[in-house]
Amino acid sequence: MCTFCFEHDEKYLTCLYTCVRVQALIGTYRCTDVPGQFVWQPGSLLCAVTDGHWLLLEDLDSAPMDIVSVLVPLLETGTLSVPGHGGEVHANPNFRIFATRR
Repeated sequence: MCTFCFEHDEKYLTCLYTCVRVQALIGTYRCTDVPGQFVWQPGSLLCAVTDGHWLLLEDLDSAPMDIVSVLVPLLETGTLSVPGHGGEVHANPNFRIFATRR
């Protein structure tokens, strides 16, 4: 598996390998047990932004450009674009983002 996320004491860790998709950070619709029914599954970035949690992004230098294109506006404006699910989300004042590189 290319992405590893966990929640513990309001902190999230996401390893950004080259195969990680932006949906793992923002979220996606997933199937339920009921045929034809889908539910929204928020990603680690969206959860951290809305709830004011800390997010550690490991190996940021390995992130694909579509992920970088999501992070830059968030860092510059404090707003996360969530296409297909509510438009834009303003970051909670307690939200913090940390990043490492190889």
